[in-house]
Amino acid sequence: GTLLVLHDRPVLTDLSVDPGTVLDGESFTVSFTGAVGGSWDPRVSGDEDPSSGTSLATGELEAGVSASTELTASDLPDEGANRLFLFLDDGIETGWDSVLVTLDTPPDTVAPPSVSVGDVRLYVSWLTSDEADIVSYELYLSEEAFDEESLPSYSLTDSEGNVTEFPVDVTAEAASTTQTHEIDGLTNDVTYFIALRAIDSGGLVGPLSEVVSGAPAATCGAAECADDPGCS
Repeated sequence: GTLLVLHDRPVLTDLSVDPGTVLDGESFTVSFTGAVGGSWDPRVSGDEDPSSGTSLATGELEAGVSASTELTASDLPDEGANRLFLFLDDGIETGWDSVLVTLDTPPDTVAPPSVSVGDVRLYVSWLTSDEADIVSYELYLSEEAFDEESLPSYSLTDSEGNVTEFPVDVTAEAASTTQTHEIDGLTNDVTYFIALRAIDSGGLVGPLSEVVSGAPAATCGAAECADDPGCS
């Protein structure tokens, strides 16, 4: 007769990553234990197939002995959650387990905003980021030109006496759409400089956009101008 030898897949236990969220340039540690010894292989961009995805490291594991390997943010292919599969091959069968590790990179630079003029107000418009984790935009206002090395603070009192301290956080609207923010209480014919930075859900801040400028001016609609020849 034929003798069948049953062999269970090797079991991985205590699989963890520390920290669970990494920033650009940071490292993280993958720790694990196996019920049996064998060759281990962590992979990303794959699935339960041990030949899928990209291998990040290899090593040997002793039965019941904890092991770890240090990886870096550059090993992770995607912004956000990445599933890391760890395979253990005991020479007969291959077992696996998986764990999530999150890559959080700073937002991209906001596209150059545009400025539309109104009476004692400016309308700032920009294309929102296509990144899913953008939660707000930090909007800067100044009467002096500035750059990322000289970010300004500015206090503004609007027509109702409300004081706004710039920069202000503007809640992000839907991704890849045009968002507009009104700044009221300005002085006509004074040039104001404006720029934006995106902020993501992890609190990371992107680079400053191009600094643009505009000067409020008295305006009126067509109907108003028809009734008041002096309106312009």
